[in-house]
Amino acid sequence: MKKFEIDVNRTDLEIKKGKQFKLSFKNCSKEDFKIVINDSEFILQEINVFKAISFWMIPKITITVPFNKLEACNIKVKYSTAVFKWLKADDISLYTAGGSIFINDLECNTCSLTCDMGNTSLQGIIQKNANFTCGMGNIIFSGDQKTPSYKLKVNSGIITVNGFSYTNTTYEQKNPNCESPNFYLNCNMGNIAIT
Repeated sequence: MKKFEIDVNRTDLEIKKGKQFKLSFKNCSKEDFKIVINDSEFILQEINVFKAISFWMIPKITITVPFNKLEACNIKVKYSTAVFKWLKADDISLYTAGGSIFINDLECNTCSLTCDMGNTSLQGIIQKNANFTCGMGNIIFSGDQKTPSYKLKVNSGIITVNGFSYTNTTYEQKNPNCESPNFYLNCNMGNIAIT
């Protein structure tokens, strides 16, 4: 599949791997979303962002996907939680505002992540470039890979890379062999941790 795109507001998600493609809805209606499914793309976009939600009946969508890898993945969550049991793609773009994204078993070439307010936790491998921007939220990335080169800018927040913490500064560190991955980290009032 070439394109995998999700844009939700106040709807929790779980994405997992399975033998066939499947969508299940809990405490919400399929009519609240624009859904496109074909051989080259999957799009899930919330169109009824003003739907009534009670505290004990939070809308949830579970997506089961049968493929091993995507070309491009674009995920936007606002006041929602998205949990990925796995995510493998060439290029990944993530955005959260007042929500959370948790990804286990991540594997990608490039990852662009903007976390305004909320929490994002990624575990896995980024092969080439990562561009993380954090407003007032928290970003944690951990993975088994070689030490990245990184360039960072931090205001009143904190950026921690391999045990070294930085605040109110700009800094650049190249790995000895000048190889990928390259991490570009920008933090305003939140926290970014790379381990």
